[in-house]
Amino acid sequence: MHSNNCPDQVPIDQLAHAYGDTTLGGDSKQASDCGYFTDTASVISSKQNFRYYCRRNTTIQGFAYRFNEYNPQDTQKTYPKFTNRTITAFSQPCNEYPEVDGASRQTTVGDPKGSSYNYISAINFTYIDGLANQSIVIPTSTLGREGTTYIFRGFHPPAEADLFKYGDRGMRVWAYRNPGEGQEQGRFYECPVTVSGVGNVLNPKHNISDGLAREAAASIALQGQWRGESNDPNFMQWQWYAHGLVQTSQSFPMSNKSRLTL
Repeated sequence: MHSNNCPDQVPIDQLAHAYGDTTLGGDSKQASDCGYFTDTASVISSKQNFRYYCRRNTTIQGFAYRFNEYNPQDTQKTYPKFTNRTITAFSQPCNEYPEVDGASRQTTVGDPKGSSYNYISAINFTYIDGLANQSIVIPTSTLGREGTTYIFRGFHPPAEADLFKYGDRGMRVWAYRNPGEGQEQGRFYECPVTVSGVGNVLNPKHNISDGLAREAAASIALQGQWRGESNDPNFMQWQWYAHGLVQTSQSFPMSNKSRLTL
């Protein structure tokens, strides 16, 4: 069952997700918000204070962040100051799994309220992973036409994850592309996301642990309230976005799978 420190995980997950939203900003689709980078050296040599740096090719999407230093006592307005510390996050090509036609069924998931459960409506979807049919449960409150539902799957919080861990500092993040108008089935995506260590660290306090890196990798799916299936409590979390964020710009047949960019 869940550990006694479960409530402590709620603000951690909420902050991880909110910080990503804050970094991207309300106008994050504007080109001026994102500076192109080739490597961390190009980030450090940049003369502009972009919110973040990004790049994408046909199979891999990457982001970089440059740490600035702030001084609340700064009366001369000389801060923030650029540092040489950087951190990056990269997604690898995703696996795509088709939803099985007519196999979904109504179920519930437990929404923990203190020491008890408040069960809410959900759908148990079936998808084909190339070897066999697999299932995944999503609350109906996090589904919506033409949107994308990001899913954290696991029996432990991201910092302690083992089932869908990707290396020491990454997670396999799942996404469900909700069907659009005239479509009957959606599609599932399994996307490895890895967060680097902090580069050019002089003070050990500036390091980011492996567990916190996994928390950051999973943050797109986190909403702070963990839920579990009625008969199998776990730390699954879901976040729905009104617009589809999974890009299908490149696809390569792989039996019942395909690979694409996130």
